[in-house]
Amino acid sequence: MLGFRVEREFQFACHDFVFLSAGGARSPVIELIGGPLEDERQPPENISDVLKLAGWNHLCLQVGNVEECIADLRRRGVRILIDVFDGAAGLKIAFIADPWGNVYELLEPPGEERRTAP
Repeated sequence: MLGFRVEREFQFACHDFVFLSAGGARSPVIELIGGPLEDERQPPENISDVLKLAGWNHLCLQVGNVEECIADLRRRGVRILIDVFDGAAGLKIAFIADPWGNVYELLEPPGEERRTAP
């Protein structure tokens, strides 16, 4: 749904492991661990409050064009938590959630700092 490619899947100790890569990356960049769920995780209702907390609360992914990315993800049925907005220092930012309630920030740096994917 988010456009990642599954590189490897396996089971160990009653859990499912999957390694994901983005775009043309050759190595896994994200590891997800699944298995029986005790409780379904829900994305937070107010991202602003979550960002005030210390520790891990989301994963930030740099994208070339956040508006195009959000439009594509919206067509795929991805839950948009915060639509595209202008952040500090010329950044464009949006927040989404994956099907398991994990929060992702999509960040487009200012023009001179943009890097295009190979």
